[in-house]
Amino acid sequence: MHSLGVHGKTIIPMILGFGCNVPACAGCRIMETEREKKIAVALTSLVPCAATMTVVLGLVGRYLGFYWVLLLFLINFSVIFIVGRILNKTLPGQCTELIMEMHEYRVPNYAVIFKQTWIRTKEFIFKAMPIMLLLGIILEILLIFNALD
Repeated sequence: MHSLGVHGKTIIPMILGFGCNVPACAGCRIMETEREKKIAVALTSLVPCAATMTVVLGLVGRYLGFYWVLLLFLINFSVIFIVGRILNKTLPGQCTELIMEMHEYRVPNYAVIFKQTWIRTKEFIFKAMPIMLLLGIILEILLIFNALD
């Protein structure tokens, strides 16, 4: 990623871009400098989102074949690399280093895991479950009396 002018944190919004580019570009705000934000937004917006991939895989794959789909994706990723290199050379400033503190690995405390799981499950059971049950019953009553027709 340093050859593109950003550090490894940029991979998070780029992976999000495979789902949708709008929240992925919004996720670029985690970068430290304005230069990295600009490069990250530019590169993330070039990542093919789910809608683009559906069209490419559906239409191009159906009518032209798998090799054309592969070629399109290779061209797309090379464009991302080329744009990153160009932006790295033209935008003023330098790529910052990413130093993250890694904590030591420990065996998980199962009591804490079960407690947190129960708290989240209890919230679902007592908040969302009654609403789902009530709406399910209302929907079934409407179906029985043909009120949805």
